Amino acid sequence: MTAPWERWADLSNSPEFLMTERTTSLRHRHQLEVIKLTSAWNTIAISHLHSLIVNIAGVVKTASGNIRDFRIDVPNGYPYRPPRVYAIGWNPGALHTYPHSELCLWRPEQWTPRYTLAYTVAKAFTWIHKHDVYMHTNRWPGRGQTH
Repeated sequence: MTAPWERWADLSNSPEFLMTERTTSLRHRHQLEVIKLTSAWNTIAISHLHSLIVNIAGVVKTASGNIRDFRIDVPNGYPYRPPRVYAIGWNPGALHTYPHSELCLWRPEQWTPRYTLAYTVAKAFTWIHKHDVYMHTNRWPGRGQTH
């Protein structure tokens, strides 16, 4: 049986997680992002400001039954600057995190504008499921990277 985190572990080739369409403006990019997000995820809420996505709130129920809320902040400069993901209402600890409960989904230099916010949600889901395994086994499953 496949572990929940393994379902999203290799996402880089999924069309809903890459921006393969040509965009004509930042607003057009965000319109396509909303389509990708809503087609892939039903446990998120998207906040907009002037037709641009500013953050995404989501919830994950882990295999052990824990409910984990997270928030994705979309920075000015997106998609050329990566979104940032935070644990909300729970402490993720120090492993694979940055200050202020920010989850480390990738190193900054690994981000590419081809990635989407749907990809970011998938990475957050993966990270949270891996964290759940870690909390029960004291071993981070799958591949990890140094910071």
